[in-house]
Amino acid sequence: MYEVQLERAADRYHCDMDLEDRRAGLGARVSYKEMNRFKDALRRGTSAAKLVERWHTLDAYTQVYVSMHYKRQTGVVLSFNDLDLSIKADKEALHSAMNGATKWLGNKPGHEYPSPLLDLVRATADIYKKATGKKPGISSENNSSGVNYTTPFEELLIATLALIDKNDLAYDGYRSLIRAAIAEKRHR
Repeated sequence: MYEVQLERAADRYHCDMDLEDRRAGLGARVSYKEMNRFKDALRRGTSAAKLVERWHTLDAYTQVYVSMHYKRQTGVVLSFNDLDLSIKADKEALHSAMNGATKWLGNKPGHEYPSPLLDLVRATADIYKKATGKKPGISSENNSSGVNYTTPFEELLIATLALIDKNDLAYDGYRSLIRAAIAEKRHR
């Protein structure tokens, strides 16, 4: 019974990843990466001329997202040509708009796992809890049993991820994935 539930969760993962791939074609992921690179350039103190050059190479979606948040924060429609990026206030306003746009896209700094993968981890945790009556546990790298020690839940997750051919993680990678899924669940 639980094996069937795990297989269904793996099938749901594949369907969700197909949907995620189609969504990625809408430009959100590209825009997020572009905005981060542009924000890094702003933070590093890149010359105004280079920033203008970079702005014109940004994807149209990225420019729309930033413009939308610029207007939201300042009340003024962003005309990039009117900005003077040698002035600190203009740089900060643009940086703030980019921060708003990246948050709006639903991304956050750091490593991000695809939502379908996090959902699969949560489904596996729920099935584990129902099957054993125990809370899913995560081992520690500092465990006296060694770095390769895995809890029964981690073993189940590793086997479940093998169903979707996701077996390219080290043990600490599996633990990081579990922590990400659990932390996101708390904030839902």
